[in-house]
Amino acid sequence: MRAMSLLGSMIVLAVLSSPVTAAQQQRPSQPQSAATAGTDKKACDFISKEEAESILSQPVELKADYPKQCQYVEVGFTNKPPKNKLVSIGASTSSTPQPNEYVEAKKNAASFQEVKEVSDVGDAAVWLWIPGFGRSLYAYKAGTITVAVIVNGLPEDTALQHAKTLAAKLLGGLAGTGYVYAGTPKHRAAAAADASVERSTVWYVNAWAAKDKASADAEFAKILHTPSAVEKRPLTGITAAPDIDLTSAEDHDFCTKPDSSWRDLWTRAFQRVDLAPPTSPPTLRLHHFMNCHFNSGSTPVHYFWYYDRISLVEDNLVFEFNGGLVRRPGELLSGSHSTDSLEEDTKPPTEDFLPRSINDFAVDLSSR
Repeated sequence: MRAMSLLGSMIVLAVLSSPVTAAQQQRPSQPQSAATAGTDKKACDFISKEEAESILSQPVELKADYPKQCQYVEVGFTNKPPKNKLVSIGASTSSTPQPNEYVEAKKNAASFQEVKEVSDVGDAAVWLWIPGFGRSLYAYKAGTITVAVIVNGLPEDTALQHAKTLAAKLLGGLAGTGYVYAGTPKHRAAAAADASVERSTVWYVNAWAAKDKASADAEFAKILHTPSAVEKRPLTGITAAPDIDLTSAEDHDFCTKPDSSWRDLWTRAFQRVDLAPPTSPPTLRLHHFMNCHFNSGSTPVHYFWYYDRISLVEDNLVFEFNGGLVRRPGELLSGSHSTDSLEEDTKPPTEDFLPRSINDFAVDLSSR
């Protein structure tokens, strides 16, 4: 797979960590939308050629017709003013909530575009604008739905209104569900309230008597000076393969969903490093998440972006705490990978990206 840099007018929506409380991630029930309804409709079923011509006030031709993306460009399109008018819509869904998509979109776009929060579309939305050119409305709903609408070659206010109208079609309306994305005004207000409560809470240790503090200090010193040797090789002694948990987020039929071929890659990798089949019940679990994102950006250039994260977790790590033994799940090893490539150069994930990621992790696992 040939990797390439896609900055400038293109945006990669990465999923990274940002603190969001469990209560904020709860998903209220929502009406079905184009992205969630059980339907065979494609993106181009939500915008006709006549509607595209009405928006752009120009004759148009269909440039992209994919299940989750549709793009029309004006006849004679050159991607340079004055022949740069286009309208594009796309939608993607995730099987699990992605609370950080909104804040990452703002972060990735801030260095080269004007970024504005939009408060009346879905649960969160951001408008990315390049003066004299155009740009995109990214809207988010229920933690699992992302809609992108690109309108180029029109005045900003006009472009934004058309983008909202098209986003509403894909989201099933402009109303949100109450889901709170990281980085939104609601999230910032909740974080400020949490911080205020934390500052006003008196640490309970302040009420301890001197003998209670001395006892706690002695217990802490005991833990620090325990004669047990520190385990420098946490993977030493692992002889059985972990139980495998595969999850994915994809927005194109070309992408791979969790299936037997993906699982077989792991089975063969464990065999190569001489791990026996998983025990019953398994004590080790391997979580492998992959995000496959298809994007055409603001130009006719189409590309795929892959990202994955692999985590090996032991269910019953033992810790000494307050004179007793405590069992908790603990991560032993983790890794992540990402790449992007032009559409014509991209191979299916199970033929290139996933084998390389799995092999790298297996090598790390066998060398620890």
